[in-house]
Amino acid sequence: MLLAGDIGGTKVSLALFEEDKLQCVEEKTFHSRDFSDFSSLLHHFLSSFPDVSISRAGFGIAGPVQDGVCRTTNLPWTLSAGELQHQCKIPHVFLLNDLEASGWGLQFLSSSKYVTLNEGKRINDNQVLISAGTGLGEAGLFWDAKIHQPIATEGGHTDFAPCNEEQVELFSYLYKQYKHVSYERVLSGFGLYQIYRFLVDTQKEERDPEIEANSTKLEPQRLVIEKALETPVLSLIN
Repeated sequence: MLLAGDIGGTKVSLALFEEDKLQCVEEKTFHSRDFSDFSSLLHHFLSSFPDVSISRAGFGIAGPVQDGVCRTTNLPWTLSAGELQHQCKIPHVFLLNDLEASGWGLQFLSSSKYVTLNEGKRINDNQVLISAGTGLGEAGLFWDAKIHQPIATEGGHTDFAPCNEEQVELFSYLYKQYKHVSYERVLSGFGLYQIYRFLVDTQKEERDPEIEANSTKLEPQRLVIEKALETPVLSLIN
């Protein structure tokens, strides 16, 4: 069997595949914060398959991977490929940045899996991949004349550069709280909620009772995203 995983700040998805057919035989999703570390989550998943022999495992992680080790950005976890090999008795364990993993996966999608937002001229050249979720993932796709080679960047942590007076006001609002204001502070599930708080606290918009009622949970982030098309939240990041 092959074991594959997508490790994010909100949820973790794990799947087992038959190595010969690359056919998924089991897939489960867990809330990341229900576990103190990834090792305990992985043992919990594998406990349902005591007789399964796993030859290789690969995990895409929301965070930088260096020398087979990742300290996740939005979770208090540290993952080590070597330790996971030993603890789970898997001969080969690979860790890579989640957007780098997505970059490889994109090359196996059929055209029917894509949606074009703005039609343009398609050329074989370098590309960029952006994914706004719990955090803001970014990866480069370098064209080597044959395929696009994914490059992990963690570019979502670069400085947010305001482009107009309202964005400058947003930057000042966030700077008072975080000092380092990255693009992830603005464009992510967490970021959209921060924009909502900015609009409310500066009296540009009225409070939303449903969001306020869930202000101590992760729920406000989802609610803000659902309501984004009904309010001018997204105008700040266009």
